Amino acid sequence: MSKPCTLFCRLTGSGPGALATTALWGDGAADVLNSCFHPKGKTTPGTMDLSAVLFGQLIDPEAPEETGEDVVVARTDETGFVIHGHGGAAAVARTARIFSQLGAEESDVERWRIHQNVSEENRKILAMLEQAPTYRTASILLDQYNGAGRRTQERIAQLRADGKDAQAQELEKRFYETKAIARHLLSPWRVVFSGRPNVGKSSLLNAILGFQRSIVNAQQGTTRDLVQAQTTIDGWLFEFVDAAGIRETADELEREGVNRAKNAIAKADLVVRLFDDADSMTTIERARTIESFRVDVPTIDVMNKCDLVATPQTDESVLRVSAVDGAGIETLLQAIVQTLVPNPPRPGEGVWLE
Repeated sequence: MSKPCTLFCRLTGSGPGALATTALWGDGAADVLNSCFHPKGKTTPGTMDLSAVLFGQLIDPEAPEETGEDVVVARTDETGFVIHGHGGAAAVARTARIFSQLGAEESDVERWRIHQNVSEENRKILAMLEQAPTYRTASILLDQYNGAGRRTQERIAQLRADGKDAQAQELEKRFYETKAIARHLLSPWRVVFSGRPNVGKSSLLNAILGFQRSIVNAQQGTTRDLVQAQTTIDGWLFEFVDAAGIRETADELEREGVNRAKNAIAKADLVVRLFDDADSMTTIERARTIESFRVDVPTIDVMNKCDLVATPQTDESVLRVSAVDGAGIETLLQAIVQTLVPNPPRPGEGVWLE
């Protein structure tokens, strides 16, 4: 007679942590635990109630003289358990070794979720949750896991069934608008700094990031490749791109940098167009006219070096910042977020995940 099938997998991340959780399931799961888990009381894994928890030690049956690992065992269903223990690499490896010695087969989290009867839709959301870069994006995904998107679709259908087409259209429009946000729950919003050489793109990127990521040099054409760095603003992930200054040049390497800058701008979610004390409002208006073809890529115009006395005056359509003393940078960051995420999802709101 073949042994009952028993599987296990780690549910927490692969890196070190304070705690680690391992799932164990299958017809022989209780027997595996009974062979290595020593509870503090008389209740055993095989007799514990659903959703009950037991505290005890995980002992290696092949080395019973060794000190065991303190763990907490919880029962999730008739044949499923989760074991919470120390998150150190050695402790996690020891748990896996013990289960393997007792005949359990190491599996993956996807099979555990299937065992838990998690729907295909929610399995996809859980896979996204594991990659969520910020608390805010994770919260949005958790709302979807708990049915926010499904409830929104059901609400739209109900409104239509009740003849409330106007309300249904309004809700459907809002739901559709969240697709843009959904695309950036895992991937960063891409913001490209555009402007002529030496306008201060590299200095501004360094000021935003809080450390020197771009080379700053008085010589024109220093940035010949795309310099990219990610940071979080207001719970959203952003990738800032410091591109080469766009100008005509005979230098082959610099010309390649200019071409890469143009390609980066074409793929940007937002362009921050920089000017400095050498530019007037007339120059800014001229740049807007020349680049008016980029109507599908939003642009924020910024006058850098506002710490200089000679910096020309501009109207309210141009933000004034200083990469030297930090003036106006917070306002710029707020404008970037407001431009790309003007109506963020409210807690519990449905988001259209593709």
